[in-house]
Amino acid sequence: MNNQNANTKALTPATQPVTTMSSLEIAELTGKKHKHVLIDIRKMLKELEVEAAELSAPFKMPSGQTAKVFKLNEELSLTLVSGYSIKMRNAIIKEWQELRVQNQQPVLPVMPDFNDRIAMAQLYIENEQEKDQLRLEVQQELDIAPQRP
Repeated sequence: MNNQNANTKALTPATQPVTTMSSLEIAELTGKKHKHVLIDIRKMLKELEVEAAELSAPFKMPSGQTAKVFKLNEELSLTLVSGYSIKMRNAIIKEWQELRVQNQQPVLPVMPDFNDRIAMAQLYIENEQEKDQLRLEVQQELDIAPQRP
């Protein structure tokens, strides 16, 4: 399964990351042909009165052809497969559980390239600015605190 292409994090208008599952991955997980999954998605979106264009995106296939792919959030993907067989529903539910686990894992900070002098200088400047800000905050607290006799 190629999760890099199938699972993406899209940004909502509120700039909150939303995990999505592509119609390609749904087809792979359920064993259905992608064209049949697309038909099911279009039917579902029509019944739910959801604009299909907002959820579709072009996708470059390994063959070089471009195909239309839908990217569904958890609610829509579970709604879609609720009409499928128990095994198909279970495959999608397991995948969403795995996605939740992946999204809960902390992201480790990226180490700077110690050979990049410009990056190191920028890092040094940022650290100095943070220290200056902390010194200023401490000084302001000391100035506000009552003087001891």
